[in-house]
Parts: sequence; C-alpha cells; structure tokens
Amino acid sequence: ANYCGTATINPAATINACTSSAGLTYAWSFPGGTPSSSSLPSPGAVNYTTSGNYTVSLIVSNECGASAVFQKPFLINDIPILTTTPLTQTICSGTATTLVNLTSDLPGTTFTWTATATPGITGFIVSGSTNLIPIQTIRTTNSSSGTINYVITPSLNGCIGAPSNYVINVNPAPSITTQPASSTVCQGGTPTILAVALSSTSGNPTYQWYSNTSNNTTTGTIISGETNPTFSPLSNTIGTTYYYCVISLTSGGCSSIKSDVATVIIANSARIVNQPQATQNLCVGSTIASPLTVTHSGGTGSSTYQWYSNSVNSTSGGTIITGAVNATFTPPVFTASGSNYYYVIITLSGNSCGNLTSAVAEIIVNNDPIIATQPLASQTVCQTAVPTNLEVIMADPTGIFSYQWYSNSVNNTTSGTIISGATSNIYTPPTPIAGTKYYYCIITQNGIAGCGITSATATVITNIAPNFTTQPVSNTLCLGQTTPLLNVAYANGSGTAQYQW
Repeated sequence: ANYCGTATINPAATINACTSSAGLTYAWSFPGGTPSSSSLPSPGAVNYTTSGNYTVSLIVSNECGASAVFQKPFLINDIPILTTTPLTQTICSGTATTLVNLTSDLPGTTFTWTATATPGITGFIVSGSTNLIPIQTIRTTNSSSGTINYVITPSLNGCIGAPSNYVINVNPAPSITTQPASSTVCQGGTPTILAVALSSTSGNPTYQWYSNTSNNTTTGTIISGETNPTFSPLSNTIGTTYYYCVISLTSGGCSSIKSDVATVIIANSARIVNQPQATQNLCVGSTIASPLTVTHSGGTGSSTYQWYSNSVNSTSGGTIITGAVNATFTPPVFTASGSNYYYVIITLSGNSCGNLTSAVAEIIVNNDPIIATQPLASQTVCQTAVPTNLEVIMADPTGIFSYQWYSNSVNNTTSGTIISGATSNIYTPPTPIAGTKYYYCIITQNGIAGCGITSATATVITNIAPNFTTQPVSNTLCLGQTTPLLNVAYANGSGTAQYQW
C-alpha cells in the first residue's frame, strides 16, 4: 500500500518451517523507519516520517539454515500544501476581484474549492476544481463589510492536503449622502458652507476640494489646503464658480468618489438705476399722471418694496404706506395743498445684499386757479354784427395759463366742441347764422398737472338782420298841395328801432 505524508506499519511474519517453529530467529530491516530493525517475530509499530520509497526486509533462520530474503516495498507520498499568498483581498461592492492563482509546494497538485458568504453578498462563484478562482464582480446590499470564504483543498497522488481559507472582504460602496449645496450671494456675503458626507467608509477617507470655471468634475483646479469635509468659498470676486470634492479611500478596496458640482454665484451689489421722479407739481383734486417708479440692478434673491410718506424731505422718520409694496406707487387724489414726500426701501433676500433706499420724490399740490372775470353771461346781436368779446381774466396775474374755447348747442360745459385756434383768453364769436350758441373756456395752468378750471357759459343770441316791409311812396304834387305822409315799416332785428329821415 502507499501512504501520504507519514506511515506507521505493523509487520508480522508467518513462517512455514521445515520442522517446528522452535529455534527460529528473525532479522527485520526497516531502512528509514523507527525502529530501523527488529528481531521479534512481530516488531510492532514502525514509523516513517518522511515521504519516499521504502522496502521492508525479513530473513528467518533455524537449524535448517536461513530463508530467502522477504522484501515488501511501499511508497509514502508528500501531502500538498497550499502556498498561495496572500490569502485575502479586499474589494469595494460592485468592483472586480483580483484573479486568484492557486499554487502548491508540489508540482501537479490539483485543487477543489467551495465558497460561503455573508448574507447580502452576490455575484460570486460557489465552487470549482481548477487552480484559478476567476475574476468576479461582487456586490453587497449590506451597510457594513462582509466576507466570502473560499475553502481550498489541494490533492496530489491521492493525498489530500489540509484545507486553507481564502477570504475576500467585500465593503459596501460608499455613497455621498450629503452633497454640497449651491448658493448665490452678493459680493462680500457669506456663501453656504459646502459639505460632503459619506454613507459608509472603510479606512480613513481623505478630501480634496476643487474649483472650476466650467460645470464639470474633470477639469477643476485643486484648492490648496482644502482637505476637510467642509469648505467655505470666498465671495470677493464677482462671477460664477463651480466646486466639487474628490473623496479618496485609503483602504477597503474603494478608490475614490466625486461629489456633485455646487454652483456659487457672487452677484454685484445691488444699486438703484432709476429713481422716482424728483419733483412734480399738480393741483388739489388730482394725482400724478404716472406712478412713482423705482428699478434696481445687481443683488440676488427676491426683492420686496415698501413705500413711505413723509412731511419733510428726508428718508428717515417716514410713515409706512399700507399696501404700497410694489416697484410702483400712485398716491391717492390730493385734497389739500402743500408738499408731500415719498420714498421706497427695497429689501433683497439674497445673502448680504442688504437694503436700498431711494431718493425722495416731492409732490407739490397747488390750489386750483381762480377766474376773476367770467365771460359776458349773455348778449343778443344781429346777424353778421360784431358781438362783445368773450373774455376770461385769471386771479393770479403771475401764472402761465393755456386757454381753449368751446362752442355748444346746449347750455353746459361738458359736451362742447373745440373751437380750432381759439386759444387766447379773449374770443370773438362769429354771427353769420341766426340762433343761440353757448360758449365756455377751459383754462389749464402750465407746468402743473391737474390744475384747470372751466369758465361759466356765455350765451350769444344772433337774430336775423332787420329788413323794411313798407317803403315810403313817391308822389308828384302841384305847388301848394299837401304832401302825403311818408311811412316805413320793418321786420326782424332786435332791440328798439330808432328812425332818422
């Protein structure tokens, strides 16, 4: 029989002697064994501790002489030993293993292997009978590390070596649970601190932040000294900068992971580019034609507006105007004369953008102009006659006024028709057609919005011109006769007729 590694034999002799077995002598030889010889019929256990080819010899003698030499050869084979090193590797979930080449101290060794794994690990080959454990892409759904344990058994010439364990450590792939956040701030403000956090790590992660002028994670520039999970961007330069972090894992089979890009916009400080109109004049009973308006540029975030009124020309101490929260504001109709002051405060929600206060807008409210002399209330003229001029005289001799006369067929000052060219304070109505016409004048004070007044109506009655209905009759008489009475009569006209022969 052949043996593996070591052998213990228990030889015994069976002798067929020519006479009785009495007087037999035994000469056992065990080269390489322990003991190496014996004279006992049954020497007991003989131990061999090294591999090789061995032969057991026996010579038996008695009074008849010595027997022939009996020999029994046998073989002790070496037991193979797995010599692959190292017997472990560590990978990150979702990555490939390294090819495992199984080696032995004895050429020709064959191997069998089986694998068991921590629950949640998938993608591995469970058994094989080659000298290679193939490359495998292994994944774990666990939040902590797990293992695949390969039990490898070498064998050669029927000799099975001691099983060895080859362990693949599988770490969960890290993921970034906290990504850096984008922000927009005004110049000199404080951007949101950029921060990253990993779901799990194996080993000690190292951090390196990068800045970029483009929105990608490949062409950035290392930010010297920024090697922590958090980073505070500067805000002294206006523009857009992109930041990301590369997290390197020094062990655990996971190499590196990149964060998302965080966009940091540093905006111009806000400023007012269009102020509300500085000064406006108008009259009692009116309001401004166009709203007070403010516009601004720069800054960031949403803008909120609040208008204030004041009794003095100042942007402090004003009174909030309820509901005046837009970029434009129209005051209500003014009912009293005097100066009114308005301004607006713009609040920007962006980081460090602060508030903007507009200039003061002054609205001067004047009393309406007064007509000192109204046009002649009524007059009656004959057709084609020249009537008395219609004239309005203002009470304020220093004011500059514009005039526009209107004619009407009814006695009101609302539905008249503009008289083209009648833009003086004096107007002479035409009288080519008989009938009744009504005239009035609308006066506006130049440079002051809403300052105007309408005169009273002037009635001009134009009668048909008078004509003779009875003419004096010519007569021829003798000297001394009495002349007939000469008579005339007329129709139309107006007033009391006077006669002159």
